[in-house]
Amino acid sequence: MGFALQRGRCPGCGAPSGWTRPLVELGAAAAFSCAAAAGGTGPRGAALAALFGTLIVAVFTDLRHRIIPNAVSLWGFVLVLAADAWGGPAMLLRGLEGAAAAGGIMLLLNVVSGGRMGMGDVKLSAVIGAALGVELGLLALLIGFLAGSAAGLALVAARKKRLKDYIPFGPALAFGAWTAALWGPRLLAWYAALGRVS
Repeated sequence: MGFALQRGRCPGCGAPSGWTRPLVELGAAAAFSCAAAAGGTGPRGAALAALFGTLIVAVFTDLRHRIIPNAVSLWGFVLVLAADAWGGPAMLLRGLEGAAAAGGIMLLLNVVSGGRMGMGDVKLSAVIGAALGVELGLLALLIGFLAGSAAGLALVAARKKRLKDYIPFGPALAFGAWTAALWGPRLLAWYAALGRVS
């Protein structure tokens, strides 16, 4: 909206804004609409809105600068926990448990990989767990790893990247979190039904 009103130019200096700003604005509009649709206008919706907003900033900074700034994850974590606290002690505890589970697993991977799994990804995973809880938070990580692996193999196969090259993991984490937040319960129910059939 702001991009269109300002005709694609920076309001301060008048220079062209580039492609990032309209994508961020569209992404934010879609994210907050999805958060309201999935979680309503109460604490759950507020937690998802905080998560989705954090993911948008994290994805663009990871793609452009190969880093997820601490400030992004910190403010995302604070906003998500504030929404969890609004939902009451049970929701807050669920968020803290999710943050510990998702962030703890990623921290372990950071240590085991010798730092190849960045700390920015660890902190972003804690935000995801705080918003989604343990079950959906871990599902988000699983989907993120599957998506990241598929994207990485595709880039290597297309000779756009080598196995040793840096490939941002933030977008894959965001995809996993988005999928788990919107369709996680259905996916888990589908998986449980498969188990009963077998």
